[in-house]
Amino acid sequence: MVNVSDFFRNVARNGAGLFVKDVRVQIDHLHVRNNVAGDDLTGGNGGGILFEQASVHAMGDLHIQGNRAFERGGGLLVSQGSSLQLRTGLRFVVQNNSAMIGGGIEIMSSLMDVFIDFEISNNSALVSGGGAAITSGVLNITSGGKICGNSAGNLGGGVHLEVSSTFSSKKDVEISGNSANFGGGFSAVSSSILALDSGTLVRNNMATSLGGGVYIATQSTVHAVGLVRIAGNKALAGGGIFARDGIVGLRFGANVSNNLAENTGGGIAMARSKLVVGQKSSINDNRATRQGGGVVLVESKFECKDSHLDGNHASSGGALFLTESEAALHTCTLHGNAAVSQSCASNQKECGGGGLLASSSSILLHNSSLRNNTAGIQGRGGAMLLSEAAVLNLTDTVISGNVAGGNGGGVATLLGSSMFASGLQMRDNLAGNHGGALFCGSATRLLLGGRSVVERNTAGLDGGAIYSLSDIMLTQGGQTTLRKNSAREGTGGALAVMESALRMAREHTLDASDNSAGKDGGAVALLGGAALY
Repeated sequence: MVNVSDFFRNVARNGAGLFVKDVRVQIDHLHVRNNVAGDDLTGGNGGGILFEQASVHAMGDLHIQGNRAFERGGGLLVSQGSSLQLRTGLRFVVQNNSAMIGGGIEIMSSLMDVFIDFEISNNSALVSGGGAAITSGVLNITSGGKICGNSAGNLGGGVHLEVSSTFSSKKDVEISGNSANFGGGFSAVSSSILALDSGTLVRNNMATSLGGGVYIATQSTVHAVGLVRIAGNKALAGGGIFARDGIVGLRFGANVSNNLAENTGGGIAMARSKLVVGQKSSINDNRATRQGGGVVLVESKFECKDSHLDGNHASSGGALFLTESEAALHTCTLHGNAAVSQSCASNQKECGGGGLLASSSSILLHNSSLRNNTAGIQGRGGAMLLSEAAVLNLTDTVISGNVAGGNGGGVATLLGSSMFASGLQMRDNLAGNHGGALFCGSATRLLLGGRSVVERNTAGLDGGAIYSLSDIMLTQGGQTTLRKNSAREGTGGALAVMESALRMAREHTLDASDNSAGKDGGAVALLGGAALY
């Protein structure tokens, strides 16, 4: 048993304050400060304490402050199959230590359990793990505490995990004010697992490159379950979370909010990864200067169930921006998002999508709601913009109260994209130009089936409800109602079809009533050689 108040200003190759190897030991009320392990020529590990193949039970206060290691574990190195348990006592403090890797703590092929109040703060690492680095190890935290104000030159300002490591927090843990190049709060690579449970708060961290709050790569995973909040973080891409070749899960009320990306993915950025959001989780009030205020997906998959993507802002794709990706949304909301670009060139394919912008992607929407989204002064698709052969399958979904400064107050389809809808409800949408509810560009496809209602939509010019430059198919046995739509200064109060065909399959009923146009065709206008079959 070690019961000593203070080890300070000592120098050694390893474990400058305390070195423990191949024994079981109990430590009581120990302060380790201002020790130095190694030098520039020979390196050195465990500036304050080094445990090697040891079993350690710490009691009372354990303070590790102001130590330095020239290689690993500035304050504490737990290595080679060691076990460190902090079960009783008042506080565990690791503060103002420095190293190349693991400025405060490094855990290598070992286990560390923290059951007492703790603080890991103001430590620094030249490379990775400003607060803590974990290599093939496990850090379990079941008590309240903070990991704050730490910094790393490259990976994991707060905590860095690699080589099948695990970090788990289960109660009132705050990770805040940390900084790094990748992963201001956390970074996890090489099949590592970051398990965040209720009460974990990842906030106000910063990455100069990717993942302001969290960065994961190479088959690593983030599980955020319960009242976990990732908020107020900042990065170039992935303000809250960035994942490359990884999996991110938000479940049972997890929240990603108020994060900022100076480029893409204000809340979350995914590359060749999978994002699952479910059980009343939310991604809200995030911002990106360019694409994907809430989430940007590149060659990735997204599943949303019974959750919310609301109040996000970006230049394009206010809540979601997808390219070469797949998304399935069941009972989800996209409300109050905005694509804020102020000008759009006539051929610009990614200008708009207040709620969602999809390029070369597939989207499934079922029993969901897109309300009160906006696309900027010339933007297209107040709720959704589909571009470059994107495919949308939509059932029993409401698109209402959306606004586009340009075409398609609700939805705009461009460049070979397709929309297949059944049980669609589009109400009270507004377009500054054409297609109050829906705009279909050249070489696109629109199929309407089931019972669809398009009502009270307004276009500044043509097609109060729908404006199409491509064929429209109304499928067999369905019913489409176009009611109380308005083309204020143009033609086709309900429907304007230009140089294309409106094709009605057998036993499909089209009802058009109480529509108005400033010029011709109060209900339907077939223009430029358009036809009705």
